[in-house]
Amino acid sequence: MICGTSLVVVSVDMKESGINRVVGKSRENPEITEQDILASLTKRYNAQNLPDVEKMEREKTPDEKYVIGVANQVSNQVLLSVGLQLVDVDIGERNVHLIKHENWRARHKDSPVNSEVLLRDGAILVHEGPLLVLAHETLQHMFRLKMFNAMQITDAPKDKNLKQDKNFKQELTAFRTGLSVVSRDGSVHRLQALNNALTEELTMRAFADITKDPVFENEREQTRKLIAMNKPEARHTHLREGVLSAPRRSPLTAEEHTSPRHGLYFVQLVDSKDPKPKKRATARRIDGKWERGKDFVRYFAPYIRERDILNMLIEKLFKLNKGMFKERENVFRLFVQVATTGNMTPLRILNKTFKRDVLSKLGELDQRTKDKKPDIPALENYVSGLPG
Repeated sequence: MICGTSLVVVSVDMKESGINRVVGKSRENPEITEQDILASLTKRYNAQNLPDVEKMEREKTPDEKYVIGVANQVSNQVLLSVGLQLVDVDIGERNVHLIKHENWRARHKDSPVNSEVLLRDGAILVHEGPLLVLAHETLQHMFRLKMFNAMQITDAPKDKNLKQDKNFKQELTAFRTGLSVVSRDGSVHRLQALNNALTEELTMRAFADITKDPVFENEREQTRKLIAMNKPEARHTHLREGVLSAPRRSPLTAEEHTSPRHGLYFVQLVDSKDPKPKKRATARRIDGKWERGKDFVRYFAPYIRERDILNMLIEKLFKLNKGMFKERENVFRLFVQVATTGNMTPLRILNKTFKRDVLSKLGELDQRTKDKKPDIPALENYVSGLPG
């Protein structure tokens, strides 16, 4: 725990892939140890032998390789700034795969997501596109991989590849990812929304630093000019996933949308998907001329509501524990250290501070199953109603 004004450096256990631990035993091969499985995962992490991904990806440009390298360095620097002493937690450009547009659409249909992480393989998949989007999405998943991650061996394998692997006769699924915890049968995910919020808060810190690099200057300038030419469109609200091309109107100004909280970081004009030409959107280009058949697409930092909830919780903990935490940042560091070390014990401060079982209630409301998503409004109301 971080107390006072000094920064307590926490050493994170060395890991050679994105996985720190494996829970459970193989029933068919009980002689296989956790270390055997971790060694197998390390080989997968280093080899990146992913035939299905290779069919979808393309070669990276020198600028894209540069951005990925800088993202790795800056993400480590941000974690060091919150008191984490990392040992060889580096993610190279070989672990980031740029998926061609047509293949991404075939894989994700109309979903607005632009990236995903294959935790077991330590592979980050990003929809090919602007450098700013590559930087944001890569940072987000680098933080996920650099947090404490544990896999578990469960029953009823669903992945055909696992059945063919002698080390993994049973299903190997996520058990811990940062703050998030999964039930032993793999059916219930708890604290996923708060973990997403924490990951994005770290991402935005690193993103603010990395985007100062001259490699992004053309895209930053394009964004500034397009926002200036299309201020009404820039004021629209956005989805949690981070990108929306058919938005609702927001009372916020364009300047407020580009603030760290809302995180509008890139805009571009793309061909409209509307099949009826007369109803197609129009937008103003950088030169100020109107162009029909174009959508004004905005990229935001996702999980804004979840981030608001996390920050509200941090603020209340700080106000009620000023004898323990000399500055608000130290409370944030506590959450990051829990997510990165895997030690949940410091979060008991929630129950102690609010005189109730807050941690269990958060896990109840922030719960994802096959048929249920986290109840974000109820989670927001609960945290809002806590003292402080």
